[in-house]
Amino acid sequence: MSAQNMFYKTCLEILQRSQKIPEVFSVINDIREGIEYENNFPKTMESFILQRNEIISYIQKVRFNNIVDAFKEERGSLALIPFPNGKLLTELSPQELFNNLHGEIPRLILKGMYHVIKHSFPISEDRIIMQDLFSNDINVLIKYGLLEDRIKIVRGR
Repeated sequence: MSAQNMFYKTCLEILQRSQKIPEVFSVINDIREGIEYENNFPKTMESFILQRNEIISYIQKVRFNNIVDAFKEERGSLALIPFPNGKLLTELSPQELFNNLHGEIPRLILKGMYHVIKHSFPISEDRIIMQDLFSNDINVLIKYGLLEDRIKIVRGR
């Protein structure tokens, strides 16, 4: 498993443990919904046409007021958007729309982790938190004390 995959997997575990934070609970529901759309993505053009608007509505919903997107736009970079080709979501091919859908999951994970950190460290600067999270480095989770339980288990405490 790559370091980046391990980071996101660990973040998902932390999010599951942090569901009592209302913003995190909402993000987890959005992640589940996105995974459901991914798993049941239309296989035929006919079913794609029937479900396209529903999938687009989901993508627009999760992108609205997402701190991840706001931070990326502030930096002048949209690197996390799989196809920054200027097309509207309604103009995308089935594969392009799937790729956009798939790209929302890591962004939602980062959004959830932002809320976990902000809940524990309310005076932390948004910019610093987001820069840390964009590193996809497991050490960021240690820095914010989010892996203490795992460290204690590994050390046998």
